[in-house]
Amino acid sequence: ILPTDSVQVKLEKLRQIAEQADYTGMSYKEISDAIWKRYNDAFDGNMAAITTFPSPPDWGRINNQFVEEWVQAVEYPIQREIRKDTGLEPGDKGYMEYRCSRYGSAHFMTQYDGLSVEEKEQAILRRLAPFVKGKTVAAYHAIGQEADILQDDWLLPLTNPANHSLRFGTGRLRQGPYGIMEPDPDTAKFVEPEDIDVILVPMVAFDGLHRLGYGGGYYDRFLPRTKALKIGIAFREQAARFPVSAWDVDMDMVITDTGILTGDYNETDIRRTAEGAQEYANHLQATGTRTESGEET
Repeated sequence: ILPTDSVQVKLEKLRQIAEQADYTGMSYKEISDAIWKRYNDAFDGNMAAITTFPSPPDWGRINNQFVEEWVQAVEYPIQREIRKDTGLEPGDKGYMEYRCSRYGSAHFMTQYDGLSVEEKEQAILRRLAPFVKGKTVAAYHAIGQEADILQDDWLLPLTNPANHSLRFGTGRLRQGPYGIMEPDPDTAKFVEPEDIDVILVPMVAFDGLHRLGYGGGYYDRFLPRTKALKIGIAFREQAARFPVSAWDVDMDMVITDTGILTGDYNETDIRRTAEGAQEYANHLQATGTRTESGEET
């Protein structure tokens, strides 16, 4: 991979390297570190910024391919091993306890100093407890660097890539289009948006109450449809600075392993101006976004 290669050429070369990679005898942490080093070397040591702040289009492409390669080389093999040894699937009771006891923090893309990942997740759960007790809670299946705080009775999202919509429900799970375990649409019990009390939202990074997601717009489309308390969930290391787009939906609060961030919406925010509304409309038109009914927005 040459410094003068374009992003497209670098990504293609990295894809070819991944296809030929032999990880025999390597631990999952070693595999994860090897993938990270390849991408970090290819993109001039900028992977920390790219994976935290994938806002420029090229950065988003780099981050997406990196995550895809990591999931194929680390996430899926771990899931298969646990399934073979215990019969447990992601989301099953005892799955995360077994996973963490066997693999420790090696199954996360991001490594932390001081407290273990599991200890930080427990700290988040302790801070979260007063807000979710006795409530109907919509949550998520953690992937990559996301905090894994899923509880047995919480709702999980079903994604629809055709219109980038979400539905939340409970029941038997199956692997969704992005490799994440989701409710089986044939058997799940779904809950209407207005019946959700609290929604826990994963994030790549946060800037105050602003959330940076993976760019699919699923939550930005769903959140305006519910009056649920919107709580962003993150580790403190995911704090970052980034510009806010007109279509991004702020959190009511962000809970991390070190504290709870609250605040008021900024009335000068671009999304509350006529220019911001027009920018949002232009974005929907440019991306061919459709409503859940399939009509052009």
